[in-house]
Amino acid sequence: MMGDIPFEPLTGDGDQCLSAGQGYIQLAINIESSLEALYCMAADPSGAMQSQAGEKAKQVAQQIAADLLAVAYVHRTVGGALTGYSFGLGSAKQVSDDAAAQLVELSAASPGIDSAVVSALGQVGYWQGQVSAAASQSPPNPDSVSVSSYLLGQAQQDYQRFVGIQTAHYEEITHQQNRWWHGDYGGGGKDLKDTSARTATNTIQNVFLDTPPGAPYNPSDLIAPMTVADINAALSAAGLLPASTNELWDDWEANLTAAGIPVSEVVKIVREQHLTPDSFNVLNGLTQYTAPNGEEYFLVKPGMSAADVAKAALMTYIFNPGAAQDYTAAGGQYPATPYSNDEIERIKQRQQANAWSYLSLAKMIGGERALVTTPYGTLMGVGSGWGWGALSEREGSTYGDVFLINIDHPANNDGATVLNNIIQGGKAPDVTDSRGRTPGGVDLNVTLHHEEIHSQQYARDGLSGFAVRYGAEAAIAGGDAGKMSLEIEAGLKDGGYEH
Repeated sequence: MMGDIPFEPLTGDGDQCLSAGQGYIQLAINIESSLEALYCMAADPSGAMQSQAGEKAKQVAQQIAADLLAVAYVHRTVGGALTGYSFGLGSAKQVSDDAAAQLVELSAASPGIDSAVVSALGQVGYWQGQVSAAASQSPPNPDSVSVSSYLLGQAQQDYQRFVGIQTAHYEEITHQQNRWWHGDYGGGGKDLKDTSARTATNTIQNVFLDTPPGAPYNPSDLIAPMTVADINAALSAAGLLPASTNELWDDWEANLTAAGIPVSEVVKIVREQHLTPDSFNVLNGLTQYTAPNGEEYFLVKPGMSAADVAKAALMTYIFNPGAAQDYTAAGGQYPATPYSNDEIERIKQRQQANAWSYLSLAKMIGGERALVTTPYGTLMGVGSGWGWGALSEREGSTYGDVFLINIDHPANNDGATVLNNIIQGGKAPDVTDSRGRTPGGVDLNVTLHHEEIHSQQYARDGLSGFAVRYGAEAAIAGGDAGKMSLEIEAGLKDGGYEH
């Protein structure tokens, strides 16, 4: 009966679609929660329904439960389709709004550009007249002709340059008008809106036609996931889709879908950070170490410039969009900061404030001294010599953007292998300090979250300001981290001070 009802997708309000989708999903949850009594009756754990009538009642209960489960399945599927459609509408609207803002700026610049072209053309006419006048003098004045001809040539070059600027300007206006048309779901746009609508329509029609009563399903699979195709459709609509990709770009898009990052945020990141497949080139050729949660770390190569090391650290954050979810899953004590363009900007500002740590520590690698980039846009290292051993006191210490683990002499003078073992183990190493911290057993992601907050403190207070404040707090607290505001801010549990 439901299959006979035509589905007309909502065409305007993405929030309305999202609300409707969430409503269907909530109905499915309510239906599923009511099934327990029916399942209990059908199972008859007490054996009280052994009569013929009891057996019939159990069969009916089992059939009703199966039918209700199918109804819940339909509701979840409809809800997931509408939710996915709302994401498409939201992405389309963001493209439209951005294009509209660009058009306002471009339109404001048009009169000035047009005026410059007209003025340049006037200069060409003026100097053409001067050349003619100089040539018609009796006797002709060669110097006057030469100067006027030179200035005429300059005026013609200026005119051609301004015409080129004008042409590019109006081509950009046309491009932004197309973006607005194809992105504006309120103005009858295509692309994202229609693609999302077709996907939702097909999903809902198929579930009405193809789902037998009582079909088993996994509810978590029915909320429409974002796909790489969704990302590329949004990037294409925004004029940001690269003509070709590379392995790291493809892996990044796969990571985005696995982490469920909204398409609109991906478009914003690509646009605001000017990301292209070449942006990941700084990670090419670097050895990758993979943690149990799938996060990727990259081994810094000797000879890399401080700027490239900083960029590699930033790109490692961008490459690992699921780090915030992994922090929450590992029991981190703070609400995770969502993966976003705003977080990328914050990391860039932190890196700039802590640039001294890249210029100093990040260059002193090789042999037992090794550094990896982390999913938090920081560095983690082990080793001694060049002052590293003295710096990595107690369980380890953060200096600017560099977290030095207190393993002064790695086995076989091979710091890279030690770091790989730590990353593959997924846990901070066992080192107990004088303040009672034993980070061993703490999830590595959680430990790095704690240390990244120390990096933020360095950026805020400066190298000397942080050192003076931390030393004073440690002295006053008698080494009790629980009484030190800098450690409390970074998270006592995350830092291994609470067990």
